[in-house]
Amino acid sequence: MIFFKLIIFSIYLYKTLFSIPQTSVLSAEDLAVASEPTLITFDQKLVNAPADITFAVADIKYNQGNFKIIECGAGPYSGLREHQIYINNKIHRQISPYWNIVAHILKKYSIPVWLVGNSPHANFTYFEQITSKKQSTFDDLIHHQSPLFPDITTIPKPKTIAEHKGIVIHRIGRRTPRSDEPCKMFKKKYPCFMLLNSNSNYFSSKAATYRLFEEAGLHNFIPRYAIYPATYTKTLAQKILADLGSVEKLIIKPLNMLRAIGVGVTTAENLDAHLQHMFGTQSYAPYEEKSIGYWRKHKPTHFIASEFVSSQPFLCNNKKYEPTLRVSFLMMHEKGNIAIHIIGGCWQIPPRAINDRTESLTQCYATDPDRHETDEGGLIALDDLNKIKSLLAPVLAQVYKIILEKSVILD
Repeated sequence: MIFFKLIIFSIYLYKTLFSIPQTSVLSAEDLAVASEPTLITFDQKLVNAPADITFAVADIKYNQGNFKIIECGAGPYSGLREHQIYINNKIHRQISPYWNIVAHILKKYSIPVWLVGNSPHANFTYFEQITSKKQSTFDDLIHHQSPLFPDITTIPKPKTIAEHKGIVIHRIGRRTPRSDEPCKMFKKKYPCFMLLNSNSNYFSSKAATYRLFEEAGLHNFIPRYAIYPATYTKTLAQKILADLGSVEKLIIKPLNMLRAIGVGVTTAENLDAHLQHMFGTQSYAPYEEKSIGYWRKHKPTHFIASEFVSSQPFLCNNKKYEPTLRVSFLMMHEKGNIAIHIIGGCWQIPPRAINDRTESLTQCYATDPDRHETDEGGLIALDDLNKIKSLLAPVLAQVYKIILEKSVILD
């Protein structure tokens, strides 16, 4: 049995680390089109805000021109997903989060780019065309690029992206509060180097993302939600339903986990029973074992309850699914000028179809790449992709302005 498990694990490890999908090689024309900003705007109040590049992803529920952002995340930590996508009005096979296109956008600044930490495997080979040798830590970077660093603090802080001495991308396997400390120290000590995503902590937590949208006056673009202590009481379900208003289904999720860990879907009618299973006052619900097991094992202090938001259905293998849209984007700023690049996206498909016979709503409505029959994302129709870009870009620009205003205060 142990030998059999080792064989299975070895096959999984090989596929994960060494299998490089057959992606389309984009022509110079295709790369130019893919790299064009979706929106360019100017805000006089942000003239003195620092130059910035933020690379992020958003999970979106989209339905015929209406959408809500259910969570965001930092692009460098985003998992890889192969899929078909329209670029320059043609279908190409690409891997999100599109490091090849990000590389093309950064290349125009003609400054060095370094990766500190872990390579994101497959499609990072495109990005290595413009990067120096990967470094494991910030100390390694300073040591190997020492001619650039002496007396670096005496140089005035750059006002534009191109004035920086280089761009540093920090990518680690697992992000923790302590893992951000080297970034903060590097940014403080060497301000003439640009640290990609130095202002993206708002995307490291679902609660922080929701509060950011609220501060930007964009309540309509996030689901109704509330945060509660992770302790069961007999009145907890009643309070959640009173706080969220009229809802048929709810999402229960951790504040800051990835890959759908701990995410559960339940109905208003079954909410109390779901909470009892979560917090251990009742026996396991076998059909919710994965999400319930997270809460019992890790015992986080708080959780988010939010309304369930539906997407337009996606047809796959002659079955109808309730998908989530994963979109990658760059937000760039210098001297009050903001550029929003909606790079691309794909449909993420839940493990089970809507009409599959299953007791678990979570398997039908929560996307989880570990639990689906394929890791390939679904093609977004061209009209939908263009519509999503035009609708999403102004919302992201408004959110980005709030982030930049905060950076001026903290600077």
